This record gives sequence, structure tokens and C-alpha cells, in this order.
Amino acid sequence: GKLAGVAGPLVFGLVSQATGTGRLGILALVAFFAVGGALLLTVDVAASASSRKNGGNMAAITVVAKAEFAQSYRHQARAARAGAFTAAPA
Repeated sequence: GKLAGVAGPLVFGLVSQATGTGRLGILALVAFFAVGGALLLTVDVAASASSRKNGGNMAAITVVAKAEFAQSYRHQARAARAGAFTAAPA
């Protein structure tokens, strides 16, 4: 979002300038990803799916849709590696 477009470069710049090395600036950005990943681990996909079926809010629908897309993508990738999808004859 818009906040990430400002916060990321700002934190990188401030940390890099304060410490004198860009490596610590990158480490500060890695912390953002770690916090985001930790937040994603707290998402209850099953509860979100239940909420969606019962007219839940849009955020729950988005979380479930992303999970379903990821599952579908993994299934298609496994099928492609197994040779399930072949090119149509010309």
C-alpha cells in the first residue's frame, strides 16, 4: 500500500544514515517482513472460510480467496511436473 511505499525507504534511509552501513538498513526491512509473516501465521483460514459461507466480511473473503488460489496453484504445479498437462497437437 501507500504506507509501505513511504515507510520502507524511510526506515532504510534513517537506519543506514544512523549506522553508516546499508546492511543494517536492509536488516531493518527484513524485520518488517518477519512481522508480516508472523501476522499471517495467526490467520485462521478455516474460520475465515466459515465466516465467508455465513456472509462474513470482505477481509475474510480475501484471506480465503488467497489461500484457495495458492492451493490451486500448487495443485496445478504438481500436475504439470507429473506431466498431466501436455501441449495440444498442432
